[in-house]
Amino acid sequence: MKSLHKIPFVRIVALLCAICAAYGQEASAAAPPAMLPLELGNQWQYETADGRYQFTIAVGIEEIHNGIPYRSVRGYGYGTKSSKVLVRQLEDGQLNTIDDATGQDTIMTMFAHVPGAAFNSRMGPCDVLGRVDANRVPWQFGSTSTAAAVRIRYESIDCPLIVKEEIYAENLGLVQRIMDTAIGRLEFRLVYARVGRLTYRNGASSVLSLNLDRSHIARAEGERQAPVRIRMQYALEPLNAQELRFRSGQHFDFFLVDSNGNEVWRYSDQEGYIQPIMTVPFHGLLEFEGYLPAHRFPDGNYMLHGWLNTDSERQPTVGIPFLISSVQPAGLSKRTPSSHGRHPKRTH
Repeated sequence: MKSLHKIPFVRIVALLCAICAAYGQEASAAAPPAMLPLELGNQWQYETADGRYQFTIAVGIEEIHNGIPYRSVRGYGYGTKSSKVLVRQLEDGQLNTIDDATGQDTIMTMFAHVPGAAFNSRMGPCDVLGRVDANRVPWQFGSTSTAAAVRIRYESIDCPLIVKEEIYAENLGLVQRIMDTAIGRLEFRLVYARVGRLTYRNGASSVLSLNLDRSHIARAEGERQAPVRIRMQYALEPLNAQELRFRSGQHFDFFLVDSNGNEVWRYSDQEGYIQPIMTVPFHGLLEFEGYLPAHRFPDGNYMLHGWLNTDSERQPTVGIPFLISSVQPAGLSKRTPSSHGRHPKRTH
């Protein structure tokens, strides 16, 4: 075996350079942390401190525009863009969307600080400038964990509806949004998230979930398929009540919304209910079932929502992407949990 002092110095330098180059290539190949993970089914729910206002962000299916793949994301934008925006993540973590005027790929949100620089945000209906803080801010998870988060500040001269500030935590997503609205300034904080296998709850003890036997209807021309079975579960841990109160004889509802944000079907339209408040026994789990007549609707991307009519300020809601097509094979059913919410019509 050769001793180190007998190896020519030039060969040692070359070897070290090769090792450094290989390490640099491996580090550069590593994907940056996702500030808004865009996997199908990811979902985030936000509420004001008093629980009066809320909104939900949900990641839907992939769509191709100008040869570029985007994710359909509901709730991330606001104003005229609250129903759906198309979003893709770049290699450096930046989020891009499609410019309304030009139809071209453009910046939506940046997360890297550039001294003295700002970017044009495409999240809302107005021209807004965003600036990323130079230093990260602490974000508290529960009572023990703290993460360094990215804060973005926005400004506009003549826009009455604007996001003023956002905070993002790595690999979790948006955790806080402060907005100026027609009713004043509102601060929304993350109360629930499902990101891949991660479930995050901020003090919530209840979980509402939807389970479909099919989340993708693929039909042949002229074919009429059987209705889609919907099962909704409401679980509460730890159990702190032996009964639940509902605002009427209608304990729940399901409704379907198309890609333009229009409600096209509601389960309760075919039912009748008594009006007085009702109390039912509760042992930690309730289940509800219904059927969606998917054959009635044209091909497209939809969101199926479930709602629980509890006698409380925060009525639980949940949503799940649903696809109807005539060309692609059916996919597997999805299950989407959710924490506290209220009827979706009571949003800001």
